[in-house]
Amino acid sequence: LARCVVYLRDDTFFIKYLSVKPDSVLTLGEDTVEFGTMLVSYSDLTDITTRLTATWIPDYSGEDEPYRIVLRNNMPKYGLHAKEQFYYIYNSAELVQKSATFHLIRDSGSWKQLQVTCPLKNLKLEAFDAVALDLPHVAEVLALVTNLDYDLGANVLRLNLWLPVRA
Repeated sequence: LARCVVYLRDDTFFIKYLSVKPDSVLTLGEDTVEFGTMLVSYSDLTDITTRLTATWIPDYSGEDEPYRIVLRNNMPKYGLHAKEQFYYIYNSAELVQKSATFHLIRDSGSWKQLQVTCPLKNLKLEAFDAVALDLPHVAEVLALVTNLDYDLGANVLRLNLWLPVRA
């Protein structure tokens, strides 16, 4: 809810702030992606939220009723898909609205996703790293690594990437 992602790697938890534009770790081009392994898809339409009700309380004294902010996006395109989320970490309307708006923008549309296989020289990549894509037929944008798997049998790295390109 804080525009962050928390992930576990080697028994250590890491936190990454998602609201800032990340720096690219490396560039993936046609020469670094194995031929015939690229799969382009879009995020699942069943996960879309077009109305988000953000609830929070100003303090934990128990004297005040919870406050609510209702945000809407893409309702004409996808219809009403409501979700209510309690923002425990904030007691300020401005911060709740900022975080809720960030999440609604990401959750109210279908985004392009890319699966690729690349050689082991890209093994330095980690989840939630940013990579610059130089793939003219797909996209030339900054993508986010959402998942990566090292295939022991084939000695390759399989990447799932989230692209900031709407369906």
